[in-house]
Amino acid sequence: MKLKHYIYAALLLLVLTPVIYWFLPIDTTNYKASYTPTKAQLQVPQQPIKAGSPLCLEVTMIAAPLELAPDLVWSSSYGTTLFRLDYEGSGSSCFYIPKSYTQQAGTVSWKLLSEHQVVDQGILTIQPSANLGEIATYQGPRSITANSRDYTMLVSVPTDQYDNLLPEKTPVVLKTQFQGTINSTTQLLQSGIAWQRIPASLQRGRISTTATVGNQSGKERVVDVFPDLATPFTINTKRVHPYADGNEQLTIQTSQIKDAHNNIVDDGTLITFHIENDQQEFWQTTAATVNGYAFTKALHPDTPSQWRIKAVIEGVTTSPEIRLPFKSIVSDFAVTSHKREITIGPLISYLGQPIPDGIDVRLAIPNYDPIIAKTEDGFAHFTLPEAIYPAGNYVLQIHTLGITKTQHIILE
Repeated sequence: MKLKHYIYAALLLLVLTPVIYWFLPIDTTNYKASYTPTKAQLQVPQQPIKAGSPLCLEVTMIAAPLELAPDLVWSSSYGTTLFRLDYEGSGSSCFYIPKSYTQQAGTVSWKLLSEHQVVDQGILTIQPSANLGEIATYQGPRSITANSRDYTMLVSVPTDQYDNLLPEKTPVVLKTQFQGTINSTTQLLQSGIAWQRIPASLQRGRISTTATVGNQSGKERVVDVFPDLATPFTINTKRVHPYADGNEQLTIQTSQIKDAHNNIVDDGTLITFHIENDQQEFWQTTAATVNGYAFTKALHPDTPSQWRIKAVIEGVTTSPEIRLPFKSIVSDFAVTSHKREITIGPLISYLGQPIPDGIDVRLAIPNYDPIIAKTEDGFAHFTLPEAIYPAGNYVLQIHTLGITKTQHIILE
């Protein structure tokens, strides 16, 4: 035969095969048996089991061979798993459930399936293990203030060895310790947690807390108690002399700042010192507290004046205002002129010595810009050039250290 004859024969066979099977007799006995659901019952514990316990759930099958045994569908929060029967001899069988499937406490739904039909179903309850695993504790806030309004909260979440929440109403002992005093409170678990509000102490310090179940305790947690808001305080000043010499330094210091319960405020609390003179000039400086005290320094003015000083903790409290006068360092001074040279001085201080160098002396002439010179060895010198000041009569006004003098001169 040629190749094309073989090809024709193969095609003919493919066409006729379904027709031949159509006319053949079919044995439907086994076919019907394979689709008949097997009647069976699962022997499930009526009481809750402990988490992590392995299970062997026996199956009672009614009028059905073992080869048609149903499957077990096991559904929990982990997911859904299909188990096959394990045979343990003639006539007896069980579903072996590894302990890895019973470690999570809760409710398990199960179904027996035979030929895609449910023949038995129910639920199984798993309780937490009797072996305590961890006592998780949470504390917050971790810092509070020493007053009757503030508090912190201790929360405990004990679990078994498989991380299951313990049963409701399990007693948990919550303990606090402050300055050697220990307090204990027993709380019953609600929804797996126990908690307690811990009021702030009225003294600064540190509160230690922990939770205990049976003879096992959780980690220690600590809460820092900081001073409450500062109460009003006072300020005082220290100076070598009361004169406006523009050279000496004035020290401004607060009293020890405390809260209403006599706690010293924290180091680093910012104090702002406000200073204003009688010319409505205003300035400020800041300082941080150390052991409740804060201080700053300010340079004496170079003219007689009266200062008003107060200290403020922004948004909290302020000190009473104090007034501080400064006297003139000189009572009078001489003005001499020679040709176009004007000499001011000597300027003698309250102790009889020349005033410090660098003090401003202001010379004002009507219709001209004022001139400023610095003192040196108690004198200040001015030169009135002819190009600016032509010959004639002039009225000089000299102002320094809060004193003003008027002098008439003739320039040639």
